[in-house]
Amino acid sequence: MDSRVTGERLRAPGDRPVARRRVAVLGALLPLGFLLQMLAARAPATTETLYSRGVFPVLHGAVAAFAGLVPFSVGETMLAALAAFWFVSVARGLGRWRAGDRSLPNLAAHAGAKLLATTGFLYAFFLGVWGLNYARLPFAESAGLDVRPATVSELGAVARALVEQTNALRAGVVEDQDGVMRLRAGKAGALAELADAFERVSAEYPFLRGRPPVPRLPLLSPAMTALGITGIFWPFTGEPHVNGEIPDASFPFHACHEVAHQRGFAREDEANFIAYRACAVSGDPDLRYAGTLAALRYALSALRRIDGSRARALEERLDPGVQRDIEQIERFWRPKTATMHVVRTFSVSVNNAYLKTQGQRDGTQSYGRMVDLLIADYRASGL
Repeated sequence: MDSRVTGERLRAPGDRPVARRRVAVLGALLPLGFLLQMLAARAPATTETLYSRGVFPVLHGAVAAFAGLVPFSVGETMLAALAAFWFVSVARGLGRWRAGDRSLPNLAAHAGAKLLATTGFLYAFFLGVWGLNYARLPFAESAGLDVRPATVSELGAVARALVEQTNALRAGVVEDQDGVMRLRAGKAGALAELADAFERVSAEYPFLRGRPPVPRLPLLSPAMTALGITGIFWPFTGEPHVNGEIPDASFPFHACHEVAHQRGFAREDEANFIAYRACAVSGDPDLRYAGTLAALRYALSALRRIDGSRARALEERLDPGVQRDIEQIERFWRPKTATMHVVRTFSVSVNNAYLKTQGQRDGTQSYGRMVDLLIADYRASGL
C-alpha cells in the first residue's frame, strides 16, 4: 500500500498537536504522589504532626466550608458534571471523526493525554486534602489504647458485655409495624445528631475535633445499594455521604463512620471504632443503640470464627427485637439476583484493591480488626 495513502488516513485537517509539556507536568504528579505517600508511611509520627494535625485541617476546612454553603451534595454534582462532560466530549469527537475533520489516532492521543493529566492532578489533590491520612499514626497510639493479641476469654467477655448493653439500649428505641427499629426523627434527624456526637467524643479524644460535618443523603443511594456500599466520604469536597436505603438500625453507625473519615481517620477499622465511640457517647438513644449493635455484630462475628458454641450461646441471649434488627440488616444486604451478586463481588474486589494501594495490606479484611480496638477499649475501662 502506498505510504502516502496510509499517512493521509492517519491525519485530518482538524488534527492538532498534544500539549506535551502540560501533560508531562501534570502526569508527573502520579509518581511523585506515590513517592510522597511512601515517604509519609515511613515516618508516621512526622506525618501526624505536620500533615494530619497541621496541613490537613486547614486544607480540608477550606474545601468543606465551600461545600457547606449549599444544601445539596457538591460531590454528586461534580460526578454528574464530569460524566456529562465526558459524554459530550466523546460525542463531539466521534462526530468530527465521521465528518473527516479529526483522525482517530489524534483523538485517541488527546484523550489519553487528558486522562493522564487529570489523573495526576486529582491524585495530587486527593493526597493534599485527605489521602496522606492513611500514613498517620495508628489511632490506638494517639488514643493510648493497649492493642495486643487477645485471648478467647477476653473476646467472649467483650461480646457478653455488648449483648447486655445492646439489650438494655433496645428498650429505648421505637419500632415500626414489623417490629424492627425505626429512627424516631428519620434519617435526616439522625444526621442532625452527628455534630453533637462528635463534639462529645472529641472530649474523650481531643484529636478528633474538626469542622461540623456536612452529611449527605445521596441521590445515588440505589446504586450504592447495588454495589454493597453503605457510605462514601468524598475527599474532594469534604462531604460524608450515607446510603439512604440502609436499615435504620445500622444507619447512624455508618453515618458516624463516614464522619470519622472526614475527621482524618482513613483506615476502615479505625473509622469503625470511632463511629462506635461517637454513637456510644451521643445524647441520642437511637445513635447509642445503633453504635452498640454494630460493635456487637463485629464482636460476635470474630467470636463465631473462634468459638462457635460460645457465640451461639450469646446470640440466644439477645432480645427478640435485637434479633429482628440483625435479621433485617442481613436480609437487606443479601443479593436479590445473580446479577447483583456479580456486581457486589466486583465492587468488593475494587474496594479491596483500593485499600491495598493505600497501605491497608489486609484490604477489606481490615474491617474486622476493629475488634482489637474494642477489646483494648474495654481493657482501658477495667475489663
